[in-house]
Amino acid sequence: MIIMICDDQKNELDNINQIVSEYSFANSELPISVKSFLNPSEMLDAIHKSGAPDIALLDICMPGILGTDVAKEILDMNDSETDIVFLTASSEFAVEAFSLHASDYLTKPYTKERITEALDRVIKKRANRFFLTVSCGREIYRIDLFQILYAEARNHNVEIHLKSGKVLKTHASLSELKKTF
Repeated sequence: MIIMICDDQKNELDNINQIVSEYSFANSELPISVKSFLNPSEMLDAIHKSGAPDIALLDICMPGILGTDVAKEILDMNDSETDIVFLTASSEFAVEAFSLHASDYLTKPYTKERITEALDRVIKKRANRFFLTVSCGREIYRIDLFQILYAEARNHNVEIHLKSGKVLKTHASLSELKKTF
């Protein structure tokens, strides 16, 4: 599980990183990798290179780009598979954050317990999701079943239509896909 953290304040970033690292140590059965960024552009560059995280902990008020805009870009790239937790000093962005289906919205100053509770809730929710792994040419997709509108067999292929409007084509048959559950 990859957790990315972005906050433009170094002391805040270090604090969050410490809390998440302690969480990872306390939950050693979960393979958690933590990546931290002071700059949202650097975080987005890393995501474009290596893929979106499972969980993103984002400050909202950062120079150059709002955390809500970063979240939109992550979700657009990732078909909503990333869980977003906002960490901010301002409550004015809460409505927008929840319109992006944020998993949580923590206002500063927050406690270690509050971040731990948010991580517990998000990870439990992720564990209850059902995913379908599909090979499409040279790429492999892990698709949240709740993001699939429908699938149809067509010309010895299966087309999987997602809520985002994206269509994935695989050479697997419907019966082969069913076996992966």
